Amino acid sequence: MTETREMRMKKLSLEETFDLAEAGKPVYVLNMSKPKGDVSVTVFRPDGSPMLVIVPKTWIPVCVSDQVQPKFLRDSSDFRKSIMSGMLFPIHPDQAEEFMQDPDAQEERKRLHASKYAELSTTTKGEFALRKEDEVGTFVDQLEKVDNIKIVVRDIVGRSDISDQEKYSMLRADEDTLTKDDLEFIVANGLGRMKEWAASKLDKM
Repeated sequence: MTETREMRMKKLSLEETFDLAEAGKPVYVLNMSKPKGDVSVTVFRPDGSPMLVIVPKTWIPVCVSDQVQPKFLRDSSDFRKSIMSGMLFPIHPDQAEEFMQDPDAQEERKRLHASKYAELSTTTKGEFALRKEDEVGTFVDQLEKVDNIKIVVRDIVGRSDISDQEKYSMLRADEDTLTKDDLEFIVANGLGRMKEWAASKLDKM
C-alpha cells in the first residue's frame, strides 16, 4: 500500500470498531506491523479456551469478523492492545470495499487466495467461528487448508512466543476437528505432551 493510500484511510476508534460489529457490520483491519509480518491475536471462548485470529502479512484490508464473533474481539485484551499499539488499523467496511476496487488490491487478493490465508482474505460475508448449538463449524474448520493441514495447526505448532503447554491447550480446544493429516503434522513437528497426545489420537483412528 502506498503512503498516499495509507494517509487517506481513517482509523476507527475501539468503540467505533465494536459499535459497527454489534450492528452486524464486518470488522476490517489493516496489518501495520513493523517489520511487516503475520499478526496473531488470541481471543477466548466462554469456557476460557483460547483461539487465534490471524491477520496475514498483506497491505489490503482483512475482515477479522470472518474468523470470530465480534463480541469476543471486544473482550480480547490482545486485540485491543494490537489496535492501541498501532499494529492493527481498523477501518470502516465502506472504505475497505472501496479500497478493494483498486486493481493492485485485487491482484493482492488473488495472491492471498492462492496462499494459506485464502479464507482470511477473500471471504466477503462473515462466517462466525465459535461452535454453538445452532451453528455449525469452528474456527479451524473455516480456514483454508494447505496440503491438507489446517492453517491454525501450522500457526500454533510454529509459534515461538508461547510455551509447548499453551500450544497443547490450544490444539486440544479444537481436537474434534483435527484430521489425520493435522495430527501427523503435530507428531512430526511438535514436542513433549503435544506430540504424545497427537500420536495417541492417531493410534485410535
